[in-house]
Amino acid sequence: MDNSRCFEWLYGEEEKYQEELDGLIYLRESEADYEHYEEKIRFTQEQLVGVKQSILRLENSEKTGYSPNWKTFSRLTRIERGWKCDRCKINLSDYGELLHIHHKNRIRNDNKGNNLETLCILCHAQCDGHNHIMIGIDDEVVRVIVSKRQSMHKELINKGFDLDVFIENKEHDHILRKYGLWLQALANGDILPLTESQNHFVSVFQKGVKPETTYENAWQSYLHQISNKARPTQIIPCDSLPDNGIVFHVDASGKHGLEAQSADESSVATWDQAKQLAEAHGQDWHLPSKDELTLLYEQRIVVGGFTDSLYWSSTETSNRDAGCQSFLSGHQVVSFKFNLLRVRAIRAF
Repeated sequence: MDNSRCFEWLYGEEEKYQEELDGLIYLRESEADYEHYEEKIRFTQEQLVGVKQSILRLENSEKTGYSPNWKTFSRLTRIERGWKCDRCKINLSDYGELLHIHHKNRIRNDNKGNNLETLCILCHAQCDGHNHIMIGIDDEVVRVIVSKRQSMHKELINKGFDLDVFIENKEHDHILRKYGLWLQALANGDILPLTESQNHFVSVFQKGVKPETTYENAWQSYLHQISNKARPTQIIPCDSLPDNGIVFHVDASGKHGLEAQSADESSVATWDQAKQLAEAHGQDWHLPSKDELTLLYEQRIVVGGFTDSLYWSSTETSNRDAGCQSFLSGHQVVSFKFNLLRVRAIRAF
């Protein structure tokens, strides 16, 4: 039912209850029988008030673009998501008004789950077209959010890290054992960087920037060791050996798995173009299925070179749509095949 039909029905209900109320009041006065009509009048008044409130909500939604029950829906969504910001991961259950619901496609009444992000007010203000939010943010709000972000960092620093690989460089080994959990959280995007050096660290492991600092080189060493450990140790046929790619999954036999190209294709592509680009690498190279793409996302730091973008999967959802995955949030969504998305080819061995 569109809004015009909703208005038509609500106005009809308003008129009906108003006429009924006027009639009851007239009968009560003319018959002087207050007790008999009082309960009926009270019930009709409640119904009329409910209809008027529904009209006001609908009128407000026409002006703002939000769905009529947006306030209730927004609160329920924040509760379901644990009052956490999807980007900086802080918990705002004690400052609920500072946690917003963001529509990714900027259509305010599109409340599908994959179109919604719960964002703290600072993260929300950084979204395209939302700079105006900064105008209403005072120093106390900034202090609360920054303090919560700092607390997340402090909880991870010095917590220890169980190294399950050998690190030859003693300085790197010390850094990893002391700060490994914190570095892992930064690299995986589980906490937001707070300084320029932390921003650079994130760029190294999420955008492929060359490592420069001791901390960056230490984490790079760890990832190389993990990657080497992931490679199968059993003898496998020569024609099935990894083809200059990076192994990101090995099955239980240790003989077979998946490898990925070390970099994205040079340009974004439509879904049909993406399949062609992947297959152009040679025999067995292909666009990953949605399940393979999830495995690749989970090992994105090991493989490296990904951007915070949507990547195509080979899984079709209809003649015009196909699955894709955000390498920022990890969510799998559906996109029109004509959209231009990132591409990373993989191969089974």
